Amino acid sequence: MKRRTSILFLAAATALVAAAQGTSYEEFRRGMYERYNNFREGMYERYDEFLAGAWADYEVIAGQKRSTAPKPRTAPKVPDAPALTSPKEIKAPEAPAIPVIPAAPSDGSDGSDLPGMTEQPEVSQAPQAEFDFYGMTLGIPDPGLEIPRTVVDKQDLAARWRSLSKDRKARAALASLRSLASELKLNDYLTLEMVRSYVGARHASAGSASKASLAHFLLVGMGYDVRLGITGERDGVLLVPLRQEVAEHPFLKLDGRKYYIFMDRKLAKADYARTSISTCDVTSDGSLSDIDCALSDLNLPYKPHHYKVDNGTLRIEGEVNANIFPVLRRYPLMQTGDFARSTVQPQVRADIVGQLAAQLEGKPKAQAVDELLKFIQSGFDYATDEDFHGYEKPYFLEENLFYPKNDCEDRAIFYTYMLWNVLGVPNHLIAYPGHESASLVLDELPGGDSYHFEGKRYLISDPTYIGASTGQCMPDYLSTAPVIDNAY
Repeated sequence: MKRRTSILFLAAATALVAAAQGTSYEEFRRGMYERYNNFREGMYERYDEFLAGAWADYEVIAGQKRSTAPKPRTAPKVPDAPALTSPKEIKAPEAPAIPVIPAAPSDGSDGSDLPGMTEQPEVSQAPQAEFDFYGMTLGIPDPGLEIPRTVVDKQDLAARWRSLSKDRKARAALASLRSLASELKLNDYLTLEMVRSYVGARHASAGSASKASLAHFLLVGMGYDVRLGITGERDGVLLVPLRQEVAEHPFLKLDGRKYYIFMDRKLAKADYARTSISTCDVTSDGSLSDIDCALSDLNLPYKPHHYKVDNGTLRIEGEVNANIFPVLRRYPLMQTGDFARSTVQPQVRADIVGQLAAQLEGKPKAQAVDELLKFIQSGFDYATDEDFHGYEKPYFLEENLFYPKNDCEDRAIFYTYMLWNVLGVPNHLIAYPGHESASLVLDELPGGDSYHFEGKRYLISDPTYIGASTGQCMPDYLSTAPVIDNAY
């Protein structure tokens, strides 16, 4: 049976949260308001002219597959009696088009049916416009805004924009949603999802084009370059420019840029296969921004989930916010490096780093690296995403603390982060066809399978090759140059 968490946000509570967040929270909120103000000073007053102007049909392009190479169904193991071979110099990867993390290392579905999600009491405040957000019930002061059930044509859409722009109730909804996104520290993508959830719940009886028109108004009002699209059946869609490359999600190309299609949740998934979608010609003045899927923190209401990972040598144990996991469950399929560069719960990470640093303190660097590698290899159970989830599901680091099984990219993301932040070991997150691994700089180890990159020798250190030590590469990949997905 699905369990739902009901949480209603009160102004007083969120003010206390804001105060507790300090400078980082203020910077986050300031960025959101700057985007809004820039938009208001730019395109706001004339956007209806775009909607009333020229529209054109664009072909829908199917989302690209993230990877076609199959992953091993079980974690590969080092043979009991491996043949003795000389360490091999692996072909070096090309220079990656990714940022290298410069920070110094530290010393120390809707998802409501996920395991461990338990009921919480609802806090009441009226009048509220409530809506479901990944199993949590959010609320804003109800502005009493009503929208027409149907939208007839582009002139109707233009008239609707003009009406919303003059409607105090629409402005109130925009301000409340913008404030709620800021208080929860939602990134751009989750702000998009929150707005869609609000419109879908508050105006459930309206047609998809009418709902898309309102969502479009609210998102553009927040400073996002979201476009409005209409299918041949007059269904409304949102066309969203994502800052990251995302796989398995259909899109249009407008002026050479990808705009990903987000449809009304009541429409069947098959409706993504439209042959074309019509949208208006918008000449941006630079005041609107793309949707960024990267995460730097989330300030969702807290519900504890206890985790423990123990391989007999190293152990980590603590709590993480259970409310983050339904939010992340079907997150867009970004590149693996984008998952590695995102941070969901900074304090949880700091706690893990501190625990591991204390246990590895004083040990020789090579020994500490080996213990950390074996901890990742044996502390987690292995399963491919397809077997465990039924679909491709790269983990943010924190998700390894919730799901009982993970696969190669999840382990490699966890391992490379801890190598740098616990031990200060420079490393690469590397990809082979159908496999994610790691490499590191460790001068204490003179031999092993390695490659040279920018004057440094990187030893393969694979957290999914069970029993392998640093310097042992899976035989299948000895002749393959890896791709660098992230670098510390």
